[in-house]
Amino acid sequence: MYSSMMLNQLVQSDYEKVRRQAIVRRVLSFVLRRPNQLISLNALLEHCDVVNQHSLGVQSVPIKQIIGTHSRGKEFDSVFLPNQTHTASRWTSVMKASYRGISLPPIVLVKVNEYYFVVDGHHRISVGRAVGQTYIDAEVTEMELREKSLRDVEVN
Repeated sequence: MYSSMMLNQLVQSDYEKVRRQAIVRRVLSFVLRRPNQLISLNALLEHCDVVNQHSLGVQSVPIKQIIGTHSRGKEFDSVFLPNQTHTASRWTSVMKASYRGISLPPIVLVKVNEYYFVVDGHHRISVGRAVGQTYIDAEVTEMELREKSLRDVEVN
């Protein structure tokens, strides 16, 4: 086990590393003119109607298939690296739990087709990716969507 001071230094170093990676990715996405943000579930729902929605319960979900967010698109980039420094405290507390082997509750996801959008658990996904985790436990709700027709779209 780690001493408290050593653990604090270790997770602070881990956080600084992922923040540097986030900055490099942001610069590269700007230079290469490629998107680097999470896909917004809310934006998707503006163009689609929910046809059906039901719980799939708790499942082990491949982290690679988590591509979007319900509400925190500016705080994390497309691979869940933290974009903003105010995430540091929560991120490091989740990383400490990871080092200590503390089990955290499942994250909450919405599944659309084969992809997932985060409702709750952004920091747990970010830390999971940082430590090389490939699957994460999640409470999953599946949504079936239908693209809105032109007559359904309100004209302004």
